[in-house]
Amino acid sequence: SESRTNLEKHMEAQLASARQERDSLTAQLEKARHMLEAESDARKKSEAMLQQAESKLDAQKNDQELQGERNYKPGPCEKWLRGLSHQQTLAMLMGLFGLASVAGPMTFV
Repeated sequence: SESRTNLEKHMEAQLASARQERDSLTAQLEKARHMLEAESDARKKSEAMLQQAESKLDAQKNDQELQGERNYKPGPCEKWLRGLSHQQTLAMLMGLFGLASVAGPMTFV
């Protein structure tokens, strides 16, 4: 009976130790989960900040392109061509000339 009592005490001590270890591991697991959630939140915030910075950069590029288009000044040849009253006729004649320069030599082959 005395050895049985000692055995029960020993088993109770082991059970208490196992419970303590389980509680400790559970606490560590919860701490790890909280850290993981915090890292996940930080990652999401970083991704949002990156996306916002990329959007600002794209907007800045677009503004620069628009400024470049506004500041565009045509050269003298372009001004002269745009000033012609019969641009379409001139374009059609140039196209026919190009077609004739390709099709003409092909007819003699």
